[in-house]
Amino acid sequence: MTLITGDRVVVAGKGYRVEPGPGRQVAFMKQVRGGHLYVIPSDARPLVAEGVLDRRLFDVTQLLEWRYGDADRADIPLITQSSEGPAPSLRGAQQTRRLTCAKWF
Repeated sequence: MTLITGDRVVVAGKGYRVEPGPGRQVAFMKQVRGGHLYVIPSDARPLVAEGVLDRRLFDVTQLLEWRYGDADRADIPLITQSSEGPAPSLRGAQQTRRLTCAKWF
């Protein structure tokens, strides 16, 4: 399966291997928590820690269960947000629709 960073996690049986995306030189934090395999690239770790990126984007087990693996689909749907106007541009991303936020009082 391809992560949003372009890195690939190849899962075979009970094993796996991680392949950096083209031109990327990163290390990977790999851990199993609650029976789920997480693979987080070193450049994404601070963004996960700050809450900018959702940790679930790197939960390989859950993504495969949700059928977001390469064998099932060629894209990963994301919801982005920004408190300062439009959401930032993401390389390779395509906006399919814009959601409005309703404020509840």
